[in-house]
Amino acid sequence: MAVEFVIAGPALVVLLLLVSAGGQWLDLTGDVSAAARDSVRAASFARQYNDLNFKVARREHVYAGLAPAPAPAIARLHSARFESADGVPIVSIAQGEPCVVQMEVLFEAEAHNPVFAVALRNEFGVTAFAAHSELGYGDSGHFRAGQLATIRLRFDNWLAPARYTLIASVTADGPSPEIYDLRDDLGSLIVYASDTAGGIVDLPHTFEVERT
Repeated sequence: MAVEFVIAGPALVVLLLLVSAGGQWLDLTGDVSAAARDSVRAASFARQYNDLNFKVARREHVYAGLAPAPAPAIARLHSARFESADGVPIVSIAQGEPCVVQMEVLFEAEAHNPVFAVALRNEFGVTAFAAHSELGYGDSGHFRAGQLATIRLRFDNWLAPARYTLIASVTADGPSPEIYDLRDDLGSLIVYASDTAGGIVDLPHTFEVERT
C-alpha cells in the first residue's frame, strides 16, 4: 500500500505539472494567435480606410457642389503589367534593375489633361512607391473618345525583397479631381535580392568613417 502510494505520488505530481505547463502553453499559443489575428485585422482595416479616404478626398468637392461631376465612363483602365527595360512582361525582378509599369487606358469620352497614377503595395499593405504623371510628366494633353493611351512609368528598382501588388488609377485634372477609374491588384511583382537592410527600400548609399 505504501509502495503504491510512493509511486503514485510522484506520478500524480508529474501529471499535475504537465497539465499546468500544457495550460500555460495553450494560453501562450492562444495569445500569439489572437495577436496575429488582431494584427491582420488591423492591417486590413487600415488598407480599407486608406482606400476609402483616397476616393472620398477626390469626390468631396463634387458632392459639396463646388465642382460639377464629370460624365460617367470618361476613361477606364484597359490593362496594366510590369515590364523589363526592353518591354518584356515580367513577374519577378532583381533589386537594382530598371523596371517599367505599363498601363493602357481607353477613353470613352473626351478628356483634357487626365492624371495617371501608379502605386506599389507590399505584402503588409504598405505603399512602398507611388507616382503620378502630374509630377513626373506634366500636362498629359487632350484625349478623344475611342482613343487608347499607353502609359509607361520607368524607375530604378530599389524596393526591398517582397511581393508587390500594382494599383493604378486615372483621374480628372483640377483641384477636385474625379476618379475615372481605379483598380487594385492589377498584377504582382516579386523583387529578390541577396541582401537587404530591412527597410521598405534599399536606396544606393555609402558610409564614411573618420577618426579624429
